[in-house]
Amino acid sequence: MNPLRKYAVPFIMVSLVVWTTCSVPPPKETDSNHGIPALRILEGSTTFRASFIGMPSRSQPSSGRRISCLASFRERVFIGYGDWNENTGPIRLVSFNPQERRFDDGPMLATEAIDVMRVIGGELVVPEVDHTGWFWFYSDLHRFDGTKWFSLRLPRAVHIFDAAEFQGKLYVGYQFNPRNASDGMHRVAVFDGDRLVDAKAFEGDDVGRIWRLLPCGGRLYAFGENSSHVFDGRTWTLWSGPRTLGAPVSRAESDGRKAVVLLDSWKAYRIDDNGAVLLIDSFSEPIDVRFRDGVFYILDGGGSSLHPAVYRSDDLVAWELSLQFESDSPPTALEVHGGGFYIGLENGELWWLNSLK
Repeated sequence: MNPLRKYAVPFIMVSLVVWTTCSVPPPKETDSNHGIPALRILEGSTTFRASFIGMPSRSQPSSGRRISCLASFRERVFIGYGDWNENTGPIRLVSFNPQERRFDDGPMLATEAIDVMRVIGGELVVPEVDHTGWFWFYSDLHRFDGTKWFSLRLPRAVHIFDAAEFQGKLYVGYQFNPRNASDGMHRVAVFDGDRLVDAKAFEGDDVGRIWRLLPCGGRLYAFGENSSHVFDGRTWTLWSGPRTLGAPVSRAESDGRKAVVLLDSWKAYRIDDNGAVLLIDSFSEPIDVRFRDGVFYILDGGGSSLHPAVYRSDDLVAWELSLQFESDSPPTALEVHGGGFYIGLENGELWWLNSLK
């Protein structure tokens, strides 16, 4: 079961007008019966226009249409969706091709949802967060080099939550289940290339599910459900960071020296290269974070203002408002690509908010 899922109150539409002027038109798959537009740019963000791209998860039951994550890779935007509470898998990994203005079907993955995607070592990495089988003999970590798909297998893995590269090796946070029990041990495994070299580099029942892994400042952070740990290359130690301040980590992004960590309780923290943790109080409901081209971007749900927004910063101290918008379905995912922002919504819609500068 996924306790990170939010059931936010839908945002109120105050206008039925949507700007659709866009340097790249919507794809052919755009639903002609879309009806009332779900998203529009607010006045004041006049250098942006909103274009409805489509609903890549439309084949899913309503509970599985929510866009959970977006990833820019090799000139395409990959889209994660599904609901591993409701077991909506297997999931067809879909990508949007802006040049051809179409959705492309990728492989069918044996997972109930795609919850996170990472670009690691020039590859797109997609963990199976909840294998579709009832008997957990293994779960796979899928890798795409731009041409071919490969898989790394973790024996007896129930859930694979995240992956990160640290000191030339691939670290994977997962839940190990030796006997098909209702729960199991929570571990970090290590791969050297294609070879599993340590199935339990870190293991601790007190940690709970290891939601996110984050390399930053010469350390590897493992953000657990109940506690967090940090690895310096030799030893894992207990870390008194964001988890002790209220909730599990939902998103984490680093530039290698500093990082942004988002909590499931709508809080954002920054970590500097010395490991110091400070609250970022600029947001109402931080939902997603991206580091692209030297800049951090945060998607904020807007809170009581009902005005979601995208903010940017290069130092994690001063945050600049890029744009605000309104939506009748809560925003759930952000990606920065092609001079604009891709926004995923709770109802499964994908939008492009592109800059006209």
